[in-house]
Amino acid sequence: MSEMTRGRVDGWGIYLALIVCLIPVVVPSGPARLAYVDAVIVLGLAAFAVMFLTRKEPVRVPFMAPVLMITVGSLAAVVNAESPSASFLTMAQDAYLFLWFIMVVHLLRNRDLTAVQLTWIWVANIIALVGIIIVLTQGHLSVLDLIKPKGKRAYGTFYDPNMFAGYLVMSLFIVLSMGRRLGWLVRWGSIAVMSVCIIATKSNGGMLSLIVGLAVWVTVRAWTRRIPAVVMAAGALLIVSLGLGALWMNAGVGFGAAQLSAFQSNSFLARVGHSSEGRFTIWKNLQETYARSPLGIGPASRATGPSLTQ
Repeated sequence: MSEMTRGRVDGWGIYLALIVCLIPVVVPSGPARLAYVDAVIVLGLAAFAVMFLTRKEPVRVPFMAPVLMITVGSLAAVVNAESPSASFLTMAQDAYLFLWFIMVVHLLRNRDLTAVQLTWIWVANIIALVGIIIVLTQGHLSVLDLIKPKGKRAYGTFYDPNMFAGYLVMSLFIVLSMGRRLGWLVRWGSIAVMSVCIIATKSNGGMLSLIVGLAVWVTVRAWTRRIPAVVMAAGALLIVSLGLGALWMNAGVGFGAAQLSAFQSNSFLARVGHSSEGRFTIWKNLQETYARSPLGIGPASRATGPSLTQ
């Protein structure tokens, strides 16, 4: 395995590149929401199994303890499953994805990931541009219309905008992880395209993930560059002070209140209140459901409440 994975183009390298290209293409889908990438995954799993059986190499299984706990919990929840068939299908999908995860871990070990990362970034840029173009042309919108709370949301090649936003956020952090290995034009161009498309999805969850992730990324970046803790604390206090000062100027004095109100009402931030109400309804229903059924109602069972994609 190690001879195959040391930075040169080989069969598994081409396989990984093909996987990266097909991962974001999930529509149209087949039975049980199977995508094009699943055919490639199944073929790869078969080849991987033959290779390990013939070479008799040890197989490492990461995260075995948490996976066993999840499996036991899922099996216990099947007792009260509203749809046993859907529950067993979900667990079969989870097992299939975990086997693929084990294979990917073995393939990526001792391999130079630069080619995989570059492939992911370019594919994400293309998918983001496709998503932006679709939402602009089908909705007859301008670029400024992308930030408005209502209207068509970008979903690209995914089932819904939230799923699309999650993919784009992950892709953006892959761009950041490359650092100076990417040229400044590619780096900043990718960040701009992906950021605009994340906004076009109007996904509150995607934006929250991006904000929290950037905060963690900046903190870790500062720590790895050995910036003194005093400087980091001072920077954090400065940012908090500026935020509190702006809040006081707006709420206490009324400075910029009209502009802020206009921005909130004319941007996707206006969806936050509606989205929060929907999520609170779902959580309340889940709380009542678990009070009746402490073991759960089975994997793949759906709580009643507003759709999270709305």
